[in-house]
Amino acid sequence: MNLQAEMTEAVKAYKRKSRGGHRAYVNQVLPQAKELVAGQCTAETRPRIAQLKASLEEQLTCLRQLDEEILRDLVDEEGVTDGDIAEEVQVAGNLKGDISATIAALAELLKQKPRVLNRNILRVPELVKVRQLRFKTCV
Repeated sequence: MNLQAEMTEAVKAYKRKSRGGHRAYVNQVLPQAKELVAGQCTAETRPRIAQLKASLEEQLTCLRQLDEEILRDLVDEEGVTDGDIAEEVQVAGNLKGDISATIAALAELLKQKPRVLNRNILRVPELVKVRQLRFKTCV
């Protein structure tokens, strides 16, 4: 094998490893994002929601580029069947679809007005003085 072929193989291996790292990160972050989507947007969770959305958008861009390059390399390789290419496209498409759906859900969550959770609110009824010197119990 000549030097240029070795470098080409090294670049292909690098692209696959890089994509694997991006996929691993996404698979770690997606459950966290989905957990936040299942809840409410509060003042406390809003920064994390925005951070996850931005991170997933960045990962989606990287994965799209890497998937495209790897697919192009696969088409050029000898011995790669149509089934191999179809499987590659399906796996990549499923993950990108999941990422896109989660990004959209996070965006919708960020559109909501954040709920303020006041941890100092008393949980027991208090007597409150109202007009005409009457007392009323408020919960």
